[in-house]
Amino acid sequence: MKLKILFVSLLYATMAFGQMQDLKNLAEGELVYSSILYDSSDNLYGYFYLYKRDVDKLHKTMEYVLLDKNLNKVSNNTFVNNSYNESKSDYIGTKCRYLDCNLMGDNILLTDFYYYVPLIGNDAMVPLATAFQIISLKDNTVSKEIKYQDGVFSDLPDEFNLLKKENKKLDTKYLVQTIDNDSLTGFFISQVNTDGFDYKEKDISFYNENRELLWTYEYNPNGTPKNLTTCKVIAIKNNNIYLEEIKYENWYASEDKIVLLDLKTGKKKYETVVEDKNSKYNHTIRAKEVDGKLIITGNYCPFKNHYFFRLKDNLGYYKLVLDENGKEVSRQYSKWSDFASSIKVNKKGRVKNNYRLNTKSTLIFKDGAISVITEKYKPSSNPLWFMPLIGMFTAQDEKTTDMVLINFDEQFQLKSVKTVKKDLSVIENNDYLFSQYIDNEKGGVFFFKDFTKDPETGKQQWMLGINSFINGVLTEEKIPIYSKRKYLIDPLPAKEGYVMLREYNEKEKYNQIRLEKLNF
Repeated sequence: MKLKILFVSLLYATMAFGQMQDLKNLAEGELVYSSILYDSSDNLYGYFYLYKRDVDKLHKTMEYVLLDKNLNKVSNNTFVNNSYNESKSDYIGTKCRYLDCNLMGDNILLTDFYYYVPLIGNDAMVPLATAFQIISLKDNTVSKEIKYQDGVFSDLPDEFNLLKKENKKLDTKYLVQTIDNDSLTGFFISQVNTDGFDYKEKDISFYNENRELLWTYEYNPNGTPKNLTTCKVIAIKNNNIYLEEIKYENWYASEDKIVLLDLKTGKKKYETVVEDKNSKYNHTIRAKEVDGKLIITGNYCPFKNHYFFRLKDNLGYYKLVLDENGKEVSRQYSKWSDFASSIKVNKKGRVKNNYRLNTKSTLIFKDGAISVITEKYKPSSNPLWFMPLIGMFTAQDEKTTDMVLINFDEQFQLKSVKTVKKDLSVIENNDYLFSQYIDNEKGGVFFFKDFTKDPETGKQQWMLGINSFINGVLTEEKIPIYSKRKYLIDPLPAKEGYVMLREYNEKEKYNQIRLEKLNF
């Protein structure tokens, strides 16, 4: 869960002071990348920070720092990468963008992407290479930048012209995704096409920590622009890896199925069709393995052959359960009339003032119960509306307001609907921040931002909404957020029972993080 929303504030009130780190003085140089790391059980493991130090035309010195979940420094080291004369300009020259950072057993795998923007030409961005580095947590060593191409691993070349030449005619790049699993540790590699054509993506390959190929799963060997199959990983648990494959025929999706592979061998255990061109509905998919069964849930709408869920036609929620052999155990659908006693909503899923319930997060608990976190959302309108008072036409901006928590029990019977009041946001389609499991996955907590007006002073202020729920019982809290220095504040996920706050001002070289204890 990564946040890109900034706040003008600092958290006080009912929170207790937690541990603090000064990111500006944690290492030398410019902070260029950060990431939150999770272990194989999806528990927060720590925080990764990457700094760029000395840079010349050929090389750059980098330093990484790893903090544990309590913000204690547990690992750091410096290393040297090629710079390829990286440009300081935002508009032209060579660039390096860090894409991802994940745990892989006793290692961290850091992925970056090189590209350049030419001074003259029609290309806005020219891809050069996607590479990764392996950081050992045992001895703090950092490998060279490694490139993958057609089953071969190699170090990135030292010279820019050679890097450019090697990748000039390539339309297929590769995406690296790690797995830190109790059963097996390694990483996947799959194709990503620079020209946007999915039919060129062919397979997924899985390697162990030593870069030894364990298996390759081919899902689209003969794809064409009109007839192809796409694939993505939707869940991993124990020795199972679940894929969603969508088959297209003559541009239209004809089949959506779940495929289960053995993580160690890549052999197919089963495939089950969720919907096809004869289905009644289109579905969104959120999946999790619970006690050997796969629970699939999401929204649904009337079927159309372009195969996309449409929020404006949302009919409610569904739950599909597959056993260990892929056999359908149950498939249940809710409809908006089921919600009539809990919330005023029409048959199209619209609440007061024509707002839609837009799903922001779905939590699937150990007992099979499901909680859906939604936000009341009204999209911008394309038609222009006449405003007689000012004598002009104007379009309507998108808006968001209250959060709504919808709870289903393990039998997928509606248990409760809880509305959390929030002020109206205009030209903003997302006040929701993030959610986490709590109490050993028996409950959850979600956070949102709220820009409100103080009833006594009339001044506007930011509020942080903190909402925990266990067994459908919701506890609400709103905390005023402010900074005496008026710095920017970024709330981030933390270990259970805490939230992390990053307060910073780049001009004043101030950048601090701290853990704050919550009241649940």
